[in-house]
Amino acid sequence: MTSSESHPQGAHPSAVPPPGSGAATGAPTPPPAADPAPASQTNPMGSPAPRGRRLDHIAAAALGAAVAPLTLALTGLAGQASSQGRLLVGVGLLIALVIVSTAVQAAFGRRSSLGGLIGGLVALAAQAAILASSGRAASAPHAWARQLIPTGAVLILAGLLIGGSLGLRHARRTGRAWARLSARLGRLDQEQGSTPTAPPSRRNDHLFSLAWVTVCSLASISLADRAYPAIVASGDAPVSPWALAGILLASIGAGAGVTRSSLGARVAGPIVFIGALPAFLSASASGKSALVPHLTTDPTASAVLMLGAVVSAIGWGAHVARRQGIADEKESWADQRAVALEA
Repeated sequence: MTSSESHPQGAHPSAVPPPGSGAATGAPTPPPAADPAPASQTNPMGSPAPRGRRLDHIAAAALGAAVAPLTLALTGLAGQASSQGRLLVGVGLLIALVIVSTAVQAAFGRRSSLGGLIGGLVALAAQAAILASSGRAASAPHAWARQLIPTGAVLILAGLLIGGSLGLRHARRTGRAWARLSARLGRLDQEQGSTPTAPPSRRNDHLFSLAWVTVCSLASISLADRAYPAIVASGDAPVSPWALAGILLASIGAGAGVTRSSLGARVAGPIVFIGALPAFLSASASGKSALVPHLTTDPTASAVLMLGAVVSAIGWGAHVARRQGIADEKESWADQRAVALEA
């Protein structure tokens, strides 16, 4: 016969708390365990999420919006000073142009190439405003602008900045790829019995870049000198879309010539700039070429000087972008090792 406990009338058996619980011992019940701390931001493969670059893009875009009018103003004021015989002022403005262009392109290479694209679009908007105005070049509010616009400097600058943006973007990616290749070759060299492998030569890239940038630069200046002054001479002058497209594409090609190597722009830019200095320093030599016969009829060679300064700056910007790509790739490796150690 099975024994059972008797309960008072009306009472019901209750669940017995598990041993060690607060109800059984009289101690207060501990609070539930807190949720574990959120894991560090990683992608599904376990590697750390890349650093956000939104602020870099915003800062570069703001800088790019300002660089186009600043470059044109420095170039135009320098040309005006040269034509008026104020050479010291003109040379000082040219030095400022070189410093500003180089610093801006280096900032684009370090932070974001979006700035060059924004600057090019701003220059294109200025070009559209010139063509839409009633007097075109004569409608410019400043004397230096009326002197600079017929040289095609606005359209040339637009192409250079857009092409430079593409070149800097590709240079950063090339730097990351070069870092991965160097690491792979280093691992292969550490294997026993392996023959050290030299990295691929970049001589052909350097030579191609130099030839490409030089040809595109001279083509943009020559096309602008032949076709552009007639387009902006008066409000009823016919607009040649093919001439405008040729100038723009040649300028984009000159700026984008740093995709394979920045050496071409860093060499061709100073050569073009130095070659145009004699015309700038002797503005009375109207019609004489600064580089080759009939390249430019601008007495001050302002557009040629601007092109040389900007092309050289884009070359240095691409050099910085490539090194930044290498640094970014190595930083991502360090983050991956840190995540692996934490795991």
